[in-house]
Amino acid sequence: MASIFLPNAFSPNGDGINDLFKPKGNFFGVKDYELRIYNRWGEQIFETQDPDEGWNGRVLNVRNESPPGVYVYKLFYTGPRGAPIVEEGFATIVR
Repeated sequence: MASIFLPNAFSPNGDGINDLFKPKGNFFGVKDYELRIYNRWGEQIFETQDPDEGWNGRVLNVRNESPPGVYVYKLFYTGPRGAPIVEEGFATIVR
């Protein structure tokens, strides 16, 4: 059974501790995984289909650093029993 948890804050400052925003947990049986991050204006600034890839606090993980603040995430996946699941919440960048 899948059991996925997303933190509500991270600190992408390069110290190797809590530098990425990504889900933790058991992904057994999860299909069609997609994580999206949006800024305060609703612009999508990150997307991945890989549960091992996290957001590093930069636009598209390569451009400018996103400022400290609150961002919206949407996580889409199909659970082990075939039910589509959508989770929404907030990710706070602390610098």
